[in-house]
Amino acid sequence: MRKFTVVLCVFLLAVGMLVVVGCGGGEENTPEQVVKKFTDSVGNKNVDSYLSCILPEQVGEITQEQKDAMKQQLEEGGQTFEGITMKTEINPDNKDHAKVILTGGKIAVEASGSAPGQPESIDVTELPEEQRTIYCQKYKGRWYIDMMAGISEEPTPEQVPSPPEGQPQQNIPIQ
Repeated sequence: MRKFTVVLCVFLLAVGMLVVVGCGGGEENTPEQVVKKFTDSVGNKNVDSYLSCILPEQVGEITQEQKDAMKQQLEEGGQTFEGITMKTEINPDNKDHAKVILTGGKIAVEASGSAPGQPESIDVTELPEEQRTIYCQKYKGRWYIDMMAGISEEPTPEQVPSPPEGQPQQNIPIQ
C-alpha cells in the first residue's frame, strides 16, 4: 500500500501536472478523452473526478485518509494546463492497453515561494517522454488511467538510501 501511495504522489507531482480529466462519464471512450478529463480534474481541483479516471481496482486500494491527502494536495497544487496536445499509441498485442504521450502545450504550476498568481510555466516538450506518458487500460468498455503501468519494481538510485560512511552499499530487494 505504501508503494501505491508513493506512486500516486510521484504521479501527481511529475506526471500528474500533465494529466487532467475524469473517467466516470459516458463520453470518455478514448484514452485521450480520459487523460483530458483527468487533467481538467487536476486544474479544477476535483478529487472525485480525478479518482473517476483511475482504474476502479486501484481506486479501491486507496484509503479515505489517502483520498483526503490527495484532495489537500490538489487544492494546494495550483496546476493548470494550456493547449495540451497528445498522441495515443494502442498496444498492438493488447488493444485494451494504450499510452498517451503529451506532445505539446504548457503546464502552469504555482511554485512554492512564488507570489500568488504568478505560476511557473513548463513547456510539456521540455519534460522527458516518460514523465509525459500516461498509461491507459480499457476496463468493462471504458478507458481508465492505469497508475501502476510503467512503474518499475526496481528502485532507482535516488530511492536507495546511501550506506553510512565507511560501509559498502548493499542491494536489498524492496518487497
